[in-house]
Amino acid sequence: MDYEKFEEIVRPFLLKLSGGSHIINTELILRDSKPQLTTISERGGDVMNTVSEVNKLLYIPNFAMAGKGYLVFSTESEMYIYYPEGEDTWYEAPTPSGWSTANQWVWRGGSITAMNKGRGWNVSSRDQSNYYILDLNLKRLTYLNWTIVKNPLEMK
Repeated sequence: MDYEKFEEIVRPFLLKLSGGSHIINTELILRDSKPQLTTISERGGDVMNTVSEVNKLLYIPNFAMAGKGYLVFSTESEMYIYYPEGEDTWYEAPTPSGWSTANQWVWRGGSITAMNKGRGWNVSSRDQSNYYILDLNLKRLTYLNWTIVKNPLEMK
């Protein structure tokens, strides 16, 4: 995958604000996606809930900040992240833990499974935490084109 492909699959899940910035359309995600329960793993005696799905677009809520979250796509060797803070530019991080507070788009040189010593993305220490696997065909709509075709019921 590359940056452009990740942006293409993420854009349908974003809402454009009047100033030109974007936010994640959590209403759409929560309405049309079923929550998945995270995996519970141990970290030095502490229980943590982790996500380690690869090759799927994920919405991972940010439990520390209500209404915020991450859109994540990970292959077996790299990870792409969208977080609606900062500038609408890319940040390249060579390691799985690299992060930028100034950029919305982040590429990491490691899989989601490489985080937390192979446990995955730590989402919360709560007893139950959910994440969402997003349907990539959700916003690929077929519509009626009333102005160009002679037969208005001809699908475009």
